[in-house]
Amino acid sequence: MKRPSILAVIAALGTVLAPWQAVADEPTREDLFRNVQLALSSAQLSVQIGNIAAVDKKNFPACLTTLVLQSSFEAGEEFLKDGGVKIPRLRVDVSRCAQFQEALPPAVLREEVLPMIENAVSIPIEALKAILARRPPPDASCEDMAVLGGLLSYLRLLSKPILKELAEPDGRMRVPSLPIDLSGCGQGPDETPRNGESDEPPPTGESATGRAVVETSSPSAESAAEPTPSATKPDIATRLQKLKDLLAAGLITTDDYERRKAEILADL
Repeated sequence: MKRPSILAVIAALGTVLAPWQAVADEPTREDLFRNVQLALSSAQLSVQIGNIAAVDKKNFPACLTTLVLQSSFEAGEEFLKDGGVKIPRLRVDVSRCAQFQEALPPAVLREEVLPMIENAVSIPIEALKAILARRPPPDASCEDMAVLGGLLSYLRLLSKPILKELAEPDGRMRVPSLPIDLSGCGQGPDETPRNGESDEPPPTGESATGRAVVETSSPSAESAAEPTPSATKPDIATRLQKLKDLLAAGLITTDDYERRKAEILADL
């Protein structure tokens, strides 16, 4: 069985290629978004180079992982450029990896593949963590910061669909969409799109890499997936979960968490 050691090379490449700069002492909104886009571009380049090596070595986990990450980084970059309140679902073409496809046992996935995936996504994640740890610039809205926080969550969740496909490869690689939670800004997750855009998903089509397709959902599937207003308490559960996610991500302190939790529960 071929081990996914090529991913260690990808992580090293990413560190060398990363062009994102430290955030200025008094950054603007444009500074923040530009640095994140640069980090995504750098990460995209590093996994693209890594994929060439993975195909040459006939390394299935590295081949699939680099294709998925390349498409996902590109989707994140396009999302920041175009606006919107949802990172779209992707269907990634991994057919070039099929000739050396293999199912990996759980121990290999857990002990070898997962840490290397996390290393490969560390460039944009570290950039976002550095930005979100600072006080937002005066010209950045609450929605802007929620978008960056949502992108951070999206990157952290990429390992799940990759590991699932590596454990049971079927050639139908999907990366789930991620709605941006704007409830902390006094809105529901999908109420007010940025830049005045509609929240309708973009038309299905090829991405710039030719490897990923943005998928649309049928109205019946969307309505079946979302609870009715009467089925949940308005925003309370969502706000509490968001607060827990911020604490788990290290973006707020325990004291901040307890104080905000008490304020949210007081609304009951």
